[in-house]
Amino acid sequence: MAGIKFVPEGRASVYSFVLGLGAVCIPLLSAAGSDIAWVQTLLPGIRTKLAIAVYVASVNGLLLVLYKGPVYQVAVRACFLGFAFGCGLLVSFSKTSWGPFGW
Repeated sequence: MAGIKFVPEGRASVYSFVLGLGAVCIPLLSAAGSDIAWVQTLLPGIRTKLAIAVYVASVNGLLLVLYKGPVYQVAVRACFLGFAFGCGLLVSFSKTSWGPFGW
């Protein structure tokens, strides 16, 4: 049965893509932070851009610890593609004139 098991590079790319896509949650949490009490205590005074930069750096560090050699390079590229896809989603659903660039 072909397609049931991923090779290590495929598994790393899927996991890394989802980790990169997770950066979309940070602006959503900061926007909803005024309504949710635990977000206010978790991210007090942190700007969204700084939180995204810290998230991306920590994910890159995690990938460096988890994967070695060519699998790491696949994981970093997949993480970047997930991050770019998430940024495109944020831009496309925002109420700015940049919306078409997200698509």
